Amino acid sequence: MTTVFDWPDGVPYSPLVGTWNAQPQNNELEAPADVGEGDIRSRSTASSFIASFALMMTKSQLAALRYFYKSVVRGRVYMFMFKNPETDATQQFRFYEPIAAQHIAADYYRVSISIISRAE
Repeated sequence: MTTVFDWPDGVPYSPLVGTWNAQPQNNELEAPADVGEGDIRSRSTASSFIASFALMMTKSQLAALRYFYKSVVRGRVYMFMFKNPETDATQQFRFYEPIAAQHIAADYYRVSISIISRAE
């Protein structure tokens, strides 16, 4: 069983209004044909979804998130628990892309995050 970590304390987890964008991961395999439409089949009965969103953070919260990303979950290696704002259920995710931060005010950053859920 793989270790699953908790989202770091003190780091916000509620996406900024209007930034949560989730879509199912493509779970289909296409086999093109020489003539005609070809075949499409499911790769698996389990599926994941990819979510992108933004969080507002202070400099110290961003430092805590960067530490979590680099040293705890080691980038995209380990999974962590995160509350899905669509369902309010806590689920297992891993980072799908590196985090990106935009400095917007004296001590505030808009942090863009992309995560992928564990296949269920």
